[in-house]
Amino acid sequence: MKGISLKVKIILMATLAVFVTSLSLTGFSAWRLSTLTQESVTQRVDGVSDAVSTGIERWLSSKYQLLNTLAEKPADKDVFIEQLLLTRDAGEFVAIFAGLTDGTRIGSNGRTLFVNGYDPRSRPWYKQAMAEKQMVLIGPYEDRTTKEMTFTIARPLNSNGKITGIIGADLQLRSLFKEITGFETGKNSQLFLLNNEGIIIAHQDQSLQLKPVNDLYQSLPPSQVRTLAAEKRLMEIDTPAGTKLVRLVQVDDSSWLLGVEVDKATEMASLNETLKIEITIGIGIFILVMLTVAVLVRFLLTDLLRMGRALGYIAAGEGDLTKRIETSNKDEVGKIATDFNHFIASLHTIISKLEHTATDLGIQSDMIAEKTEQNSRKIHQQQTETNQVADAIDQLSDATDSILSHVGNTSDQVRTTLKLGEQGITQVDKSQQSVKELADKLSTASQVVINLNNSAQGITSILNTIEEIAEQTNLLALNAAIEAARAGEAGRGFAVVADEVRSLSQRTSSSTNEIQHVMESVQQSAMEATDLMNSSGELAQRSVSDAIEAQSMLSDIVSAVQRISTLSEQIAAATEQQAVISREIHSNTQNIRSVADDLAHDAEESEEQVHRLSTLAGDLKKEAGKFVI
Repeated sequence: MKGISLKVKIILMATLAVFVTSLSLTGFSAWRLSTLTQESVTQRVDGVSDAVSTGIERWLSSKYQLLNTLAEKPADKDVFIEQLLLTRDAGEFVAIFAGLTDGTRIGSNGRTLFVNGYDPRSRPWYKQAMAEKQMVLIGPYEDRTTKEMTFTIARPLNSNGKITGIIGADLQLRSLFKEITGFETGKNSQLFLLNNEGIIIAHQDQSLQLKPVNDLYQSLPPSQVRTLAAEKRLMEIDTPAGTKLVRLVQVDDSSWLLGVEVDKATEMASLNETLKIEITIGIGIFILVMLTVAVLVRFLLTDLLRMGRALGYIAAGEGDLTKRIETSNKDEVGKIATDFNHFIASLHTIISKLEHTATDLGIQSDMIAEKTEQNSRKIHQQQTETNQVADAIDQLSDATDSILSHVGNTSDQVRTTLKLGEQGITQVDKSQQSVKELADKLSTASQVVINLNNSAQGITSILNTIEEIAEQTNLLALNAAIEAARAGEAGRGFAVVADEVRSLSQRTSSSTNEIQHVMESVQQSAMEATDLMNSSGELAQRSVSDAIEAQSMLSDIVSAVQRISTLSEQIAAATEQQAVISREIHSNTQNIRSVADDLAHDAEESEEQVHRLSTLAGDLKKEAGKFVI
């Protein structure tokens, strides 16, 4: 942003504000339209599904009513056949029939009894209606004769309060589906029927009939259709043909589910078109506002740009302080120009005074430079003589310090050796004690291993006893099996038990052998561990003896080192006294040389500062001369 002009910054900020506002309004509008569209689709699908399911319920109810009316008529009268025909035509049934409890079948062709072995009492519609004692709906199923999808409704026949048989009627599903497809569901939408097991029973694509619903919607398991229908929610399902919105509704008085499918892209098309129009309008408004702001900013910043050009002229005119900015505006920009003119006037006065001061400063700096140079030569001569004396004293002090350093190092080494010897004695004592403890623990561990070996031998004895018992059990089981075989059929069960007992005794014997092999391995390992621990105990005893001898030798070394330490301390005291005297002489000499060095350094700095002052005076006069005053 540093390299961008004020004009561009103002335009960018204004357009950014318009852009954010337009984007926010468009986003809110899109969200609101999307919400309203989804609610509208949901309401329309709910309305269609409720209307169609109600239509199916009424259609079924009318069929049930016809059958209920006929079920109360006496079936043993000849007029009943005529009533069957009238009911068939009135209800548009494919077929209507009745089966009596004695096996008689009543149909449009009259009464028949066991013709071609047909017994209505063995048919599913008769059995289910008789079992439930109420109206039942069976199917749909494919009719063997017409190959049409057909379903059956049936209910008991009543006479004087008694069930005398079952009356049923067949209906083609095509007629029902024709009824429901007459409802207006919208573009790219369809209706279909499922049973409670998730099997498609009616669909525009007849190849899907009697197929599971996941052949239509892969992500919809057949086992969940009843749950989804109970939730009554609009599902969003992805299909190869695009995203579909599906709702399932339970049809009352039946085992059917009505499905309503609409295409999401079709339903959202109007929303997308509206969003495109809003975005286009927003872009147009954004461009118009950007152009308007650009023109307005250029008009408002005219005086400011004029002042910038005037400043450029002053800078390009080699510091001409006689120029001023002309302005007639009384706004903030005009006030800035007036204040700038006042600033230039003040600067003109300051530069004039500065030029005279620079001339006087140059004359004074030349005089000071001459005096400083004379003092510097005298101080350098004094510094040379002082350095010669200091060098000689430095050599004497260095020699004394070297002697003292060597004596001190010797004393330190002796003390270190003495300390290490004492630490060695302590460490040998600890090692001796540790080895003794190790020997004791090895002895204890050896005893534990011996006890382990004894326990293993005891376990081996127990295993031998178990092996003998298993052999006796095996013999007893074998004898029992022989006796069972002699007993024939009566002893078969006992023979099975004897075989199982013998099998268990054999498995016991096998397991006992495996355990015995493991215990033998444990005994062998225990004996080897005992031998190793005995050897380790002997080594530990020898280590104790060696540690005692090492402790004695270290004590002798410590005594000798103590005597050397005493002599070193005496030598160090004498050398320290000599070093103190040398350091005092060296310190005094260094103070003298330091003072001489400081004087020489100050003289050089003074000479250098005088030269810089003279140079600055010349530069100041030169720079002040650049301004036109």
